[in-house]
Amino acid sequence: MLRLYIVRHGETLFNIQHKVQGWCDSPLTETGILQAKAAGIGLREINFRAAFTSTSERAVDTAHAILEGRDVPLFYSKKWKEFHFGIYEGNREESLFSEIKEVGPHMFDVFGECGGDTSETCINRILSGMEEIRERYADGNILVVSHGGSIMMLASSLNPELARMATQPEEEDPGSEPKDAPKGMENCSVTTVCYDGGWKLEQMGDVSCRDRGMEVLKSAN
Repeated sequence: MLRLYIVRHGETLFNIQHKVQGWCDSPLTETGILQAKAAGIGLREINFRAAFTSTSERAVDTAHAILEGRDVPLFYSKKWKEFHFGIYEGNREESLFSEIKEVGPHMFDVFGECGGDTSETCINRILSGMEEIRERYADGNILVVSHGGSIMMLASSLNPELARMATQPEEEDPGSEPKDAPKGMENCSVTTVCYDGGWKLEQMGDVSCRDRGMEVLKSAN
């Protein structure tokens, strides 16, 4: 069976500044570098046949950190890049999304009119990247480093219910203790997708590998 371990890049400068990143770029922060190294430690028991990464610097640097010391061929592909926000690249997240949220479920298609992606073009690009991998490798484990928005759109296209549960808080019973809202697609979280006669979403936004690696790094210091 072919299985993709799709990792979101580590924390970046624009992440902490809450700016829309998309196809523009910003460097990993010190925390982001540590997250990538930690993810590499957490994933070291996985035997990867190959790795693919978005060509954005933040993803490339994350991929190199994860694969440090391992003899795994790494391929670069624009198909794994983030959703393209067109002329809105670099804007503050809060101001941008507050403006377009009233558009409804198709709000991301607005960016297609401004030089960027639509939901369809982004998903098709990612699916094309997956098929590119499947043409090269019929089975085995493949590491992929990509971006939060793209991974979220892929997950929503493969399993809308699982994606919804990962991003929206559960309804609470009256009188019960308040529940923490899901954190969504965290930096260096792992989403697994397998091909078994068709693409299937197995797990979304898992941070256990990253967090185990962080504990190892902390104990080493």
